[in-house]
Amino acid sequence: MAQANPEIAHKILDEILVLSTRLVIQDREEVHPVLDGIGRESEGSVIGPPFAVFYWDTGVEGVEVEVGFPVSRPVETAVATTRNLEEVEAYTLMHVGPYEELRQSYGRLYTQLYARGIPASLVSREIFFKHNARNPESNVTEVQVLIHDWDRRLARAVDEVLGVDARMHVMMGSEMLGPNSSKEERTCWVRMAVERLDGLADDEQKYDILSRCAHVFPKERIQKLGSIYERTGELKDVLEEMEKDPEWYESPVIEGDNIRIKKVPCDRKGYEAATSPEDKRNAYCHCPMVRGLFEDTPPSFCYCGGGWYRRLWEGILGRPVRVRISKALTKGDDCCEFTIDIQKWQELRSTEGGSR
Repeated sequence: MAQANPEIAHKILDEILVLSTRLVIQDREEVHPVLDGIGRESEGSVIGPPFAVFYWDTGVEGVEVEVGFPVSRPVETAVATTRNLEEVEAYTLMHVGPYEELRQSYGRLYTQLYARGIPASLVSREIFFKHNARNPESNVTEVQVLIHDWDRRLARAVDEVLGVDARMHVMMGSEMLGPNSSKEERTCWVRMAVERLDGLADDEQKYDILSRCAHVFPKERIQKLGSIYERTGELKDVLEEMEKDPEWYESPVIEGDNIRIKKVPCDRKGYEAATSPEDKRNAYCHCPMVRGLFEDTPPSFCYCGGGWYRRLWEGILGRPVRVRISKALTKGDDCCEFTIDIQKWQELRSTEGGSR
């Protein structure tokens, strides 16, 4: 049976030079022959154990993954290239045992993050300290769940839109938050930060700032949908492609001059099994920072959720969009729904002769 170090660690993973390549896999065992090839061509520059970065959100058949080694200097090979792997914040756990049981360690890490009101990134990393194909029980893998840097994104956006003084005012108290802060402490700070922003900014500024705090929609998916719109110039063709993956794209519909998008429940099984409105709302919400504390959160906070769709539709259409909050749990509704005004796009298309 797999064993895991009971200690979950919080780490700042420094930027590091790596020699790596990207591929799509069906099983983790597939990465090790590739790593062997990179190691052979590394010209003696490897300075640490092999790693994998998992991009869980790209929509490929399997999982898109970047694999390689940290290196002491730039190296170019036939199978890999050198780049800087960016600094990130993560919660980590040492897992001893077969890869098939890594799900248990991931579960512990995500449970820890969400219990503290911390949003996770859509990317994770694994460090292969020991790999033994013949005896997988002896595998030693460090699992690293990356944190979505919401606080940093908020600070940067306020600075760019409203200036330094506003950023200092909005971010007041953020220095007291740490990896051991409780969810209540984090949610309280988020609520007060958004309330301070509400007092400084108009609605357009709040939208611009908070939408920049959202998770980043996968560029691979945007490029695929954007190419469809580029080719046909028809939104209905984009929506038809989205219907092939309704869990991800949430089945947007065109209503007059708008696109309406209703979020699907985060925990569908929990949502269907819930017997009270409170339990249903908690299972529905995607944001661990405010889940269960909706009444105390300013509705403008949900412009962050709108930012997910902002990046998607701006990427598809190649121009700015405006996402509006139609319904939100923070407004007392039983679901979250966003509306995108498409009238200006249609007007622009008509002046361009129907092409982008």
